[in-house]
Amino acid sequence: MTTAFPNAQAALAFVTDQTYNIATNVERAEYPEIDLNDLVVIETAGDPWANGVTTYTLDGVGQARWYNGGSNTMPMSEIQKGRTDFPFDLGALGYEFNLEEVNKARIAGINISDEKAYFARQGAEQFIYYVGLLGDTLTQRGGLINNPGIVQGNAAAVGTGNGAVAGTPASILWNNKTPEQVLADLNGLIVAPYNASNQILMADTVLLPFTAWQSLTIRVLPGTSQTLLDFILKANAYSQRTGQPLKIRGIRELETAGAGGTRRMIAYARNGRVAKFHMPMPFQFQPVWQNGPINWMVPGLFRIGGTDWIRPASATYADGF
Repeated sequence: MTTAFPNAQAALAFVTDQTYNIATNVERAEYPEIDLNDLVVIETAGDPWANGVTTYTLDGVGQARWYNGGSNTMPMSEIQKGRTDFPFDLGALGYEFNLEEVNKARIAGINISDEKAYFARQGAEQFIYYVGLLGDTLTQRGGLINNPGIVQGNAAAVGTGNGAVAGTPASILWNNKTPEQVLADLNGLIVAPYNASNQILMADTVLLPFTAWQSLTIRVLPGTSQTLLDFILKANAYSQRTGQPLKIRGIRELETAGAGGTRRMIAYARNGRVAKFHMPMPFQFQPVWQNGPINWMVPGLFRIGGTDWIRPASATYADGF
């Protein structure tokens, strides 16, 4: 049997080595259900301890016209500048263990249980994910799916099928609409940012409530084996215009993100010119620290700024469908 660690000092080298192994294993873990990078560009550049980031926007205004060589009035271009300051804040979630746990691991010849470390990282990643999506009221941040600066509208009330009641106004719900009407809703959402950006940026990503996405995958077009999702992926305005595939994702947070707790869908161009999630310090474990007579703590830290909508006009929300 290996010699027992009589006190915290004697166990320190073993503890330090064990926490290093745990941190390495946990950093390799992936949580695909909270993959924020799939939804928005994550910016990790810059000093992790900076107060924040300043974004400058630059636009030019000018129109050429016919000119008389003897005239003193020259058509001129002008520059319009904008600036936004986005603060960074520190977040934390760590774990701890004690001398009893260390000696039990020594007797069994196994590593210190890494379950606490796994849950610490998972909890931090979930926190970051929800700040990215929903923002944070405490630090007054908007999110990807609820930013007040983005144009919000409603789906067209044109549906008359299925659950629509005869003699009542047409429905906005997709289950009462034809495939062409559902496609029209989505194309209107996709094209709106394109028109708002002077036909520069067309939405290449659509986020739907998970139940809405799921309904597209199981609804089959009459007389075919093609699902409504297949039809939309082929016939949508973005793919027809660019020849590139449209990204459509279903996320549960959109089930109640709309006005009055209704469903919301969002279309936007997923690139760093439109929106970024600032994360100058991704979650990382710090060196083990003895925080009691026979206790150790492993702090976990991260610094984030949240979702920065640089061009909010290049996104559109639609509710109540």
